[in-house]
Amino acid sequence: MLWTLILTCAVMFNSCKRETPWWEMDITTPVLSGSLSLNNLATDSILTADADGTVRVSWITEFPGLSDPALYEIPDTSILYSYNVPFGNFTFNPGDFITPNNLDQSSLNVSTVQLASATLRGGKILARIQNDVTRRILVRFEIPGAVRNSVSFDTTFVVPAAPSGSVSTVQFATIDMAGYVIDFTGVAGDRVNTITTRFTAQIDPTETGSALVTNVDSVAILMTYQDLQPEYIRGYFGNQILQLGPEESTLSAFQNIAGGSLLLDSLTMTLDVKNYVGMDARMTINNIWSRNSTTNNSIYLTHPLIGAPVNLTRATYSFAWPPVIPQTYSWTFNNSNSNVKALAENLPNNLGYDIKLETNPLGNISGNNDFLFVDYSLDAQLKLDLPMKFAANDIRLTDTLTTNFADFKNRDQIQKGKLYLHTWNSFPLNATVQLYLLDATGNITDSLAVSNSTIQAAPTTNVNGYLTSTGNANSLIAFDLNETLTNRLLYTDRMLIRVRFDSNSYPQLVRITNTNRIDFKITTDFTYSTKAE
Repeated sequence: MLWTLILTCAVMFNSCKRETPWWEMDITTPVLSGSLSLNNLATDSILTADADGTVRVSWITEFPGLSDPALYEIPDTSILYSYNVPFGNFTFNPGDFITPNNLDQSSLNVSTVQLASATLRGGKILARIQNDVTRRILVRFEIPGAVRNSVSFDTTFVVPAAPSGSVSTVQFATIDMAGYVIDFTGVAGDRVNTITTRFTAQIDPTETGSALVTNVDSVAILMTYQDLQPEYIRGYFGNQILQLGPEESTLSAFQNIAGGSLLLDSLTMTLDVKNYVGMDARMTINNIWSRNSTTNNSIYLTHPLIGAPVNLTRATYSFAWPPVIPQTYSWTFNNSNSNVKALAENLPNNLGYDIKLETNPLGNISGNNDFLFVDYSLDAQLKLDLPMKFAANDIRLTDTLTTNFADFKNRDQIQKGKLYLHTWNSFPLNATVQLYLLDATGNITDSLAVSNSTIQAAPTTNVNGYLTSTGNANSLIAFDLNETLTNRLLYTDRMLIRVRFDSNSYPQLVRITNTNRIDFKITTDFTYSTKAE
C-alpha cells in the first residue's frame, strides 16, 4: 500500500512537470461610449428651441445650376489674318512694311447672345505664324479693344526667314488672356460679337539685304481664341427659353434615416429666389419634388406657384462689392396651402426641380446693357422649418462607432464573453438596437443579435396634446459572444449601431426638446485563458 501511494505521487509530480495548466478568468472593460441626439437625425441643420422648449429644426438646401452657360459661353473661334502682295514682284528692304496698317473687324462664333464687352478670368490665344519671305520679319498683332491694367493688347513675334521661296517658316505661340477687358462693339461702337485687330508684318530692320516677294508669298497668322472664360459680360442676352433641369440635388435632412415612417405635426418650407442677372426674365417652376432613393418614391409639390409664370425684374449694378444688388422673391409653403408635409414624410434624400426660364420677355429694352457676373446668377434656396412634434413608426437611425480593441493585449487569449450596451434614454420614444461589425471598406461582416434589444422610452406626460418626456429610462442589453464572433469582434475597428424608434402609441404625437438624447456605453466581459506562472 505504501509503495502504491509513493508511485502515484511520483506519476503526478512528473505530469506536473510536463504540462503547464491554463486558467480562465473574466475581465470586464469599457470599449466605447457615445450619444445619439437630434444631431444624428438632423444632419447639416440649425437647431433652435421654441418658448415651450420644443426643438425646431431648419435645413437649407440650394438649387444648383440655375444659370445656363448659354448666357455667357464664348465658343472657340479661329480667325486667319493673311497678306499677299496684290500682283507682280516686290522688293522689300530692311525696315519696310509688307502689310498695310489696317484694322480688321471679325465676328466671333457667338450666336445665342449679342456681346458688347467681357472681362475674362481665363482663356488663351493660340497663334500660328507663317512666313514665306526669305528674310526675318517682325509680326505685330494688336487688339485695341482688349485692355489689361490700362494697357491695350499689343504683341510682336520675331519670325525667322523662310529657307527658300518654296519652303515656309512656321512659328507657334500661346498668349494668356486672363484679366483682359474686351470691347466687342467694333471700331464705330455699333457692332456686337466683333473682335477688332491690327496685323502688320515688317522686314526686321536689323536684317541685311533686300527680299524679293512675289504674289504667291504670304505672311499669315492664325489666331485661335480658346477657352475664353468670362467673369463678367455685357450685351443683349436675347429672348431665349432656357430649361433648367429636371435635376436633383442631395437633401441631407433625412440622410441618416434608413427607413420607417414619420407623421409630422406641421412643416413650413420657404423658397427664396434671387435674380443677380442684369436681365428681365420670366420663370415657370414646372415641378418641385422629393425622392426617397431607397423606396424610389417621389412626391411632387402642389401649390398655386407650380406651373404659373413669374416675372423677375433685372438686378442692379452696384459699383461696389458685391457688384450686384439682386431682386428677391419669396414664397411660403405650409400645411394650409400645399402638400409640403408629405414631401418631408417621404423621408427624401433628393430634392428635384424642373424650371423654365424665358430671358428678356419684353425684348432688348436695355439697349445691349444686360449684364451678368458669372459668380452671381439666378439663385434659388429652399428652407425647411420643422418643429419636432411627430409620431415615429420604425424610424431607423444609424451611426458609425470606432472601437479600441486594437489596444487590448493578448487578444489571441480571449475565448468568448459578453458585450453589454448600457443606455440612458430621455426621448419619449421606445427604441430597439442592433450592432453590426464593419470591415475596412465599411461593409457589414457580421451582426450581434439578442432576443430582447429594447431601449425603454423615458417616462412621459401629456402637454397640450403631445407626449413629453419627464426623465430618463435606463436599459441594459447583453449580447452573447461565441468564440467565432468574439474573434471577429476583437479585430474590428468600427461598428455600426442602428436604432429603431417608435412612438409609445403611434400615431400619438410626441414633442422633442433640446435635452432629449440616448447616452450609451458599451462594455465587454471577456473570458481570458492564460498560463499559470
